[in-house]
Amino acid sequence: MPFARAVRTARLVRAASRAHRAPFHRVAIRLVRMVRDGWEMNDLVLLGLLDPVRGPEREAWAVRRVDLEAAQDAVNPPEEIERIGDKRRFATIAAEHDLPTPPVLATLRRTGTDADTLADWSRRLRAAAPAEFVVKPLAGMSARGVRVLRRDGDGVADHAGVRMRWHDLAAAMLSDAEAFVVQPRLRPHPVLREATGQDGLHTLRLITLLPRNGAPEALYAVLRIVTGGAAVDNFRVAGGGVTGNLIARVEADGTLAAPFRTAPDGHGLVRVHEHPDTGRRLTGMAVPDWDECVALALRAAAAFPKLPCPGWDIAPTDRGPVIVEGNGGWRASADPDGALVTLLGRLRRAAADRRGTAPHPVR
Repeated sequence: MPFARAVRTARLVRAASRAHRAPFHRVAIRLVRMVRDGWEMNDLVLLGLLDPVRGPEREAWAVRRVDLEAAQDAVNPPEEIERIGDKRRFATIAAEHDLPTPPVLATLRRTGTDADTLADWSRRLRAAAPAEFVVKPLAGMSARGVRVLRRDGDGVADHAGVRMRWHDLAAAMLSDAEAFVVQPRLRPHPVLREATGQDGLHTLRLITLLPRNGAPEALYAVLRIVTGGAAVDNFRVAGGGVTGNLIARVEADGTLAAPFRTAPDGHGLVRVHEHPDTGRRLTGMAVPDWDECVALALRAAAAFPKLPCPGWDIAPTDRGPVIVEGNGGWRASADPDGALVTLLGRLRRAAADRRGTAPHPVR
């Protein structure tokens, strides 16, 4: 093991030892075994699996990312994943099927040198951006490079109120990616705004499955809940870090199971029944426009018949449900209720059905 990696691993084990109040050597032994079994260290920390006492019981509901990704890859063709991942192409296909999505006001691509690109993006941002807008990498995930912005005098301000010139915004964007879409900002449904006190957009991640013979069905859904004035609702960010936002699985009747977030020390998950900023109870709360959101996801699944199991990011907004984006390679690794184990089993059965073989056991 390279020295730098060995140092990082030792620090991680030491932090987990403190968090779980467990001997260093027991945490180290557990980490070695679980990494050998295919677990990623970020997930071991997030799910609290390094705890020598409670870790084994958590393995009953934890799902390895490699297993979930392999199951998706066995069902979703790579060319269709790429097709839905391009936000511009996705918006075009959605419009053809009358699916509500945020309009694309401009598409920005590198035009040559940095100087040429910055000049072009500055001009086009100034011309296309409405009073409030969002810029997103054309092909991105985990909210990397996403900015929520508003016009401010002759410049622009981000969600935290930091002002910058158009040229500075373009430069910051170019440091993240080489192509972006510009879209108007969406506002959350009033019920979610009142319950959370947040202006950020809360979205459903709704997984659908199109069987080889049959109509699409909704398999799994979570609501990502913004806290602390965050600009985005993601639970995790690129690189495996966490945001402090909440996740709540949505029951079949459209009510929220008990939400959870990362523990204050980052090791494991904790239940959070009330929103930390308002004190409003979230457990059992009805998701606004739930039936309409599910119906929209099923319509979207039918519009992409060559992608059997996408993940739809659907926002209950103040103007009705809107598909923010579709994901061919979606991520999910945290669900202390164990529903991801069931989801993995369904994916493996779907893959086996397409191959004409027996499904791989979940455990």
